[in-house]
Amino acid sequence: MCQTPSGPCTIPPWHARALFPPWWSATRTFLISTCSWPRQPWPKHTWRALCNLRATLPLHRPLCPPLPPPRPSHERRPAVPKALGPAVRSTEGSPVSLNAFAHALLEPSAPVPAELVVRNGGNLVQRFAVHRNNTLVSLVDALQASYPVVAELVGEAFFRAMAGVYVRQSPPTSPVLSHYGQDFDRFIAAFEPALTLPYLPSVAQVEAACALSLHAADHVPMDPEQVARVIAGGDSLARRGCRLAPTLVPLSLTHAGAAIWMAHQPDTTFELSAIDTGQPQEVLLHRSSEGVVVWEPPAGTVALVRQLMNGLRLIQAVQAVAQTDDGFDFAMSWGGLLHHGLVVDLPLLPLLPHHTHERSSPCNP
Repeated sequence: MCQTPSGPCTIPPWHARALFPPWWSATRTFLISTCSWPRQPWPKHTWRALCNLRATLPLHRPLCPPLPPPRPSHERRPAVPKALGPAVRSTEGSPVSLNAFAHALLEPSAPVPAELVVRNGGNLVQRFAVHRNNTLVSLVDALQASYPVVAELVGEAFFRAMAGVYVRQSPPTSPVLSHYGQDFDRFIAAFEPALTLPYLPSVAQVEAACALSLHAADHVPMDPEQVARVIAGGDSLARRGCRLAPTLVPLSLTHAGAAIWMAHQPDTTFELSAIDTGQPQEVLLHRSSEGVVVWEPPAGTVALVRQLMNGLRLIQAVQAVAQTDDGFDFAMSWGGLLHHGLVVDLPLLPLLPHHTHERSSPCNP
């Protein structure tokens, strides 16, 4: 029992522990031995006196001495990053030429730039060789990821050796490796060990076009009913341009590269034994919701797509293709483009300087 202003009360054990922390017993013993501290048990003191006593006692002390004041800025040493960073760095006052560094990085016989030093006193030649090998391997891996069918046709060892030669001749000019190797087909066509496979550059063209289409911007196809209304309006048709899907890529192949590429895709119906590898192909390639689609359009369609991509108006493009290809059928070609959702817009363009007001249509230019 204890006395409070309102009368006696009972302090439960858990309440006592909450009022007095564990160090209270040792503190009470010390006070009793050094001063005139009442030796009666604490429950006989009033509630207010105990609370006031607790408030006057120190509850904590510094765990460590205070830190010394910071040194002046002119006396501080520069911070050294903990990360290892590049394997090599330049000595002070001896800048390294980026062209010389890049040349030495991709040319095994080139000497290591003398201006470079190694962290922690390591071997410069060995460290630079590691950096050179990592660079070459990463670029070859990027090419192999972009040209898997070419790698499958020639074998991994042959492909990596061929890609290593290409990397040293044509290093990347952009940090985006998904577009690296767009001219790989031209390199293969001139690479002497690969001349026994004349269809290989055509297959590389298809795979390069796949990379372009996969990373092109999205588009919303034009409503076929709206397209039909525009085509029916002959008065304004001569002023209409045609904007096609950015994922559309036209290809004119000297060999059956598209058929060979499709024969290596999952769930394909093409058989390599039935493909005439020397047969030229004209194909259109675009991206759909299921991936890249490669298809052979009617005659003249690839030429029509190229004319429209070059900025010709619809009437002009149709007339240009009809003059060079007797088998061109605009209705068939236009229907294929609409079926695949490749027509984005038919904008109304300004009148040409020598425009005639004769009515014409793509079907009867």
